[in-house]
Amino acid sequence: MSLSRYDIYRPIHKGLRAFMAETMVAVGRMDAADATDTAEVLARVRGLLDICHGHLRHEEDHVHPAMEARVPGSTAGTEAEHHDHRAGLDAVSRAAEAVAAAPSPETRAEAGHALYLALARMVGENLTHMDMEEDRNNAILRAAYTDSELHAVEQGIVASLAPEEAQVILRWIIPNLTPAERAQALRAMRGDMPAPAFDGLLAMLRQHLSPIERAKLDAALAAPADAAAAA
Repeated sequence: MSLSRYDIYRPIHKGLRAFMAETMVAVGRMDAADATDTAEVLARVRGLLDICHGHLRHEEDHVHPAMEARVPGSTAGTEAEHHDHRAGLDAVSRAAEAVAAAPSPETRAEAGHALYLALARMVGENLTHMDMEEDRNNAILRAAYTDSELHAVEQGIVASLAPEEAQVILRWIIPNLTPAERAQALRAMRGDMPAPAFDGLLAMLRQHLSPIERAKLDAALAAPADAAAAA
């Protein structure tokens, strides 16, 4: 299965949207009187912030230079929004630390709601920004580059990831793809990874799939290469 044109934003943005949405819901449901629940939710928030900061860097280090190389000035608006996003991420970080520092369940509950609102604002701004990138920036990239060149830009990002960061990103991307997209991505990774490493990755990802999704993935990975290519 192939798309009409290569979409460098599609997989990562699916993963980010899922990570943001699930984290926002978790903060809204957090029990401020339960120290374990609060610690687990704050750890998820901090993990989301790390991935969001990394995503901004990767776009600025790889995607934006590619745009500027062939369409000078094309990233000015995107870069300005990235600056605003960092301010939003910092606001969420401060709100999370206020929850951690709250001296009582009552003050922690109030701080938790403030964190929820800060996170909701950050998520809303990012959803609008990602829509712009998928529309405007994709149009610029597709007009200036071939699909193989865009794939090479994406692979530059992949090569720059630390192993821990790559695992978190894959944990959120792969389970939130369609079954066809998921199978295509994992078949490609299987060809590029040692078997034990791939098996470990697959075991981790299967934990985040429903039974029917696991069955579809198993069937797709077991299919002959020629049949998979025709799917």
